[in-house]
Amino acid sequence: MERHPTRGRTVFAAIVIALSLVVTAIALGACSRAYNYGSAAFSDGQHGWVSGWDPVKSKTVLTRTTDGGATWVRVGARATPKNTRVAGWAEFSTPTTGVWAVGPGSPLYTTTGGRPWTRATTRDAHGVRTMSGSYYSAASFATATVGWATLVRGDVAHAGDSSGGFIVRTRDAGATWRIKKAVYGEKGDPSGGFCDVAAPTGRICYALRAGVRGGVYATVDTGVTWKRQLLPTDTTAYEALEFVDATTGYAVGGAGMIAKTIDGGLTWTPQVSGTTERLHGVCFVDATHGWAVGEMGTILVTQDGGADWAPQVSGWVPDPEVENDNMVINDVEFVSATEGWAVVQIGWSPGQKGTLLHTTDGGVNWQMIH
Repeated sequence: MERHPTRGRTVFAAIVIALSLVVTAIALGACSRAYNYGSAAFSDGQHGWVSGWDPVKSKTVLTRTTDGGATWVRVGARATPKNTRVAGWAEFSTPTTGVWAVGPGSPLYTTTGGRPWTRATTRDAHGVRTMSGSYYSAASFATATVGWATLVRGDVAHAGDSSGGFIVRTRDAGATWRIKKAVYGEKGDPSGGFCDVAAPTGRICYALRAGVRGGVYATVDTGVTWKRQLLPTDTTAYEALEFVDATTGYAVGGAGMIAKTIDGGLTWTPQVSGTTERLHGVCFVDATHGWAVGEMGTILVTQDGGADWAPQVSGWVPDPEVENDNMVINDVEFVSATEGWAVVQIGWSPGQKGTLLHTTDGGVNWQMIH
């Protein structure tokens, strides 16, 4: 029989290419599933995490990159409670160590990049029992070991309570948390648990309470004493909090509201955002450069510390044939004044998938990457 070595090499190469395409398709398929992405955290330009929810399999999703987003790998967490529709949060205490919490009960943390995960311990320093339905909602690390986190209180412990939450602190990179503040809602109080937290130092913490008239709870002495701060427009629910140093911070929320403080929250001043869309996330890389994101593909940028906000083009165009079509951007994370990421949630569009937006020019151009 006559042999054709060239043809054999061609066939072999074709098989290799086909297999590589299959593997790539599987990887891209895993990334392009309709995940409901909720938060992103980057420790530097290379290491990042994105957390979300898979509505098909009813479980949480955690995706990791170690090469600046060129490739993404699913990282499972077997200890994750099932059927928990909480996207959770991802936060870095060091460039390679992520701390992640999701669902009711204690948070999960890792010191090995996600394999395996360990369930942390929550110690109740106030003698107040954390209810089984409570869940961790946000975290912020001031150093590699010291961080703060917030909880939304689930079940009602007392007859007169309708809502509440907790603020906790860790000194061992997330292995152990201690409750430093417990807030209970009065009957008829529309405020909920805490939804975001900012820790510019190990001693200073600002926690944003969910709901209208929620306000900010602040401590400058590691949680020994707390002061409640009022935000502008008490009929607007604020959702995200960011501090660039111990005294300068921002809060964003409904109706395009952006508030700024330069005195540690003693006074909060409303800023002109130029939009009425609900804002879900805010990020500053320094004292002047910041971004805010929200409903209808809204991305805002400031280059002067919030004095002026300008819209950026996310690349999303609403479908006129789809009722209530919407692109919801839940979170934004920048590692420099030029490179950043935005996390997109499933919107109203049929088949719309959660995705990531990436920019390398400060948001002048945004690219959907997966």
